[in-house]
Amino acid sequence: MIKKIISICLIFIMAFSILFPVSLQADNDRTLQDLIDELNEKRDELRVINEEQALTEAQIAEIRANIAKINRDLQVIDQTIASLIEEIRVLNIEIKEKDEEIKRVINQHQLTNGNNAYVEYVMGAATVTDFIFRVAIVEQMSEYNQNLIDEMNQMIADAEQKNIELEEEKQQARVKRGALYDEQFKLGQELKDLGEHEQTIEDEINDAIKTIDNYKKYFGCQPQDRLKDCTSLPLDASFVRPMGQGVVTSNFGMRTLWGRPNFHYGIDIGGNSVGTNVYPVANGRVVFRGYNLCMEHYIIIQHHVNGEYYASRYIHLNSVAVQVGNEVMRDTVIGGVGGANPNNDPRICSTGPHLHFEIAEGIYGEDFSSFRGSASINPREKVNLPPRGTWYYGRF
Repeated sequence: MIKKIISICLIFIMAFSILFPVSLQADNDRTLQDLIDELNEKRDELRVINEEQALTEAQIAEIRANIAKINRDLQVIDQTIASLIEEIRVLNIEIKEKDEEIKRVINQHQLTNGNNAYVEYVMGAATVTDFIFRVAIVEQMSEYNQNLIDEMNQMIADAEQKNIELEEEKQQARVKRGALYDEQFKLGQELKDLGEHEQTIEDEINDAIKTIDNYKKYFGCQPQDRLKDCTSLPLDASFVRPMGQGVVTSNFGMRTLWGRPNFHYGIDIGGNSVGTNVYPVANGRVVFRGYNLCMEHYIIIQHHVNGEYYASRYIHLNSVAVQVGNEVMRDTVIGGVGGANPNNDPRICSTGPHLHFEIAEGIYGEDFSSFRGSASINPREKVNLPPRGTWYYGRF
């Protein structure tokens, strides 16, 4: 009987472990130490990115050096080609001058009037020795002149062949330089992507550090404490709009921003002047407050609505009226609208006064650490908002 009971218990335990894996249970038991471990992982990731940046920068520097060398080589080739062209021009002039010179010499010896003059000159020799001498002079002069002309013509042919070879070498160098430019552009894009990734990781690291400090400072959490156990949240039953009036200027999802495709993780509400009051979309507790040039002031509020956990983030605030750890209700003013960018500064991620707000499922810092991930949801799923371009009045 006892063995039968034990067997039944073992079967129950095995079935339970299959239906409720340990990993799922562990997700519900995350501690502050888990956040600390994830922070260290992000720091390791940042170190890897920095190493990749250094390597990419070294590769770009090497490519630039190779391009500079090719440019110098091309300059030398162009100078050499110019010298060859000048050499060919000079040789052609010298050939012409040499031909005219021999003609003048022959004219001086009465040898320019055809074969009769040649015979007259040769046969006019007084002795056999003189005859042989005269014949030798004529032959040597003709042969010497022809040899010079042949040598110069060969020099011209060699220079023209060298010119052809240099043109081919120049074309090959240009092709190689083009390939290096392509590789430089590719590495430049990779370096840009690494820089953007680096900025994202740095922001996540800074946010993680602040989140950990917030749990320690405002909630008294210790590394071994479960985050759910060391925090408390006011309850709520539904969500409301974050501002008393406005117009939706950008929806959740894909859009084009400054000519580039961009996924928008929140909803933008415009139509209000800078400083207009911003409120929480539900009762909750402020768990994060930050600032950077792109987003300006921003706040994260944790909520417990209808038994589910959510977090909301409010971006482009020109002022903040609450502190981390503050319990806030629906009618609590948390800050004022910002987003003004009169000079179209690309470092400011805004083109005019508006509120950007986001909603994510779960407990911030425990279930997720980024509003750019799978936890993010379309705010319209929870907050009643009119279609894009339509004004609303009231918070319900």
